Amino acid sequence: MEAVTCTTKNNQQTVAFGQELTIFQVDDIHQAMLLGIDFEKDVYLDLSQIKEFDTTGVQLLIALNKSITSNGKKTYLSEASEDAQSCLELFNITDLFAAAHA
Repeated sequence: MEAVTCTTKNNQQTVAFGQELTIFQVDDIHQAMLLGIDFEKDVYLDLSQIKEFDTTGVQLLIALNKSITSNGKKTYLSEASEDAQSCLELFNITDLFAAAHA
């Protein structure tokens, strides 16, 4: 799987991350997100494949959420691996993302 994929299906925009969201991938992921995300729409995050997650990845998700919400849209957490969920809880940022009810 790629580091990140951005797709739109039935007017639902999903950003799916690969196995790592760390300092080593964040530049590539950031560039791909800038090209693939429509910041005028809600974004659904799929973190289900993540096995490694560090503070740089956390910062990227916080920045993405800020960009989306500054346009009056929402960032939803549609899926998260146990590792990703633990990291979000550790940094106390689970409340930044609305729970997706698809």
